[in-house]
Amino acid sequence: MTAGTGPVNAADHDLPEAIRELAETLLTDGAVLLDEIVRGAVHGVPGVAGAVIAEHTPDDRLIQLAAYGQVPTGFIPSQDTLGHGPTLDAANDPIEILIAEHGADQRWPDFTALTMTGDVKSTMSAPLALGGKALGALTFLAADATPFDNDAQDTALIFAAHAATVIAAAHRESGLTQSRDSRDLIGRAKGILIERFNITDLVAFALLVRTSSQTNTKLTTIARHLCDTGQLPTSRPPQQTTGP
Repeated sequence: MTAGTGPVNAADHDLPEAIRELAETLLTDGAVLLDEIVRGAVHGVPGVAGAVIAEHTPDDRLIQLAAYGQVPTGFIPSQDTLGHGPTLDAANDPIEILIAEHGADQRWPDFTALTMTGDVKSTMSAPLALGGKALGALTFLAADATPFDNDAQDTALIFAAHAATVIAAAHRESGLTQSRDSRDLIGRAKGILIERFNITDLVAFALLVRTSSQTNTKLTTIARHLCDTGQLPTSRPPQQTTGP
């Protein structure tokens, strides 16, 4: 497909499916993809104001990898310091989704008092499970008390599964890349697609992802090609020797 050939149908570029395809090919910057997962998670579950992905490391640390929306600054660091909290507890259990109403829940009183603000009333934490092992957790934050019904829980598991795949793939590919340049480059490429096709941020990213998967090319290379030429490649563009 070449950019500018016609309108983009959002149904043809479903974000979860595109993320699954790209995660399986191990072709992208893991940090960029996790950014898009939390963004999609916030927009994909009604009532959610923020989402955060954290990894539970082998040395029992809880490390924030990506966040979007209303996530208190100390939400993950305080759980790492205190040794408990909704994200950490979910990361320790590869099966159960953990839902908490923080105005009434007494499981983590010091964490709640230290971290939770008036803008967050409840959380839902889904383990990032792969092969029966929890790699971390994806936590949704809501301004209302316990808005998480069965549909919301099912959606949370979908996004958590994608995040787990990305993290595992990134580890196999020698770690998550935290390049700000890569994120900025992809942001510029999304902006081109948004303006040209009048589509949303998520659909623009899904289109980049699908092009990356179909051409067997890294996402940053696709983005750079689009920024340089104004077109999405239909075949693999020349590999870059420098840059992100």
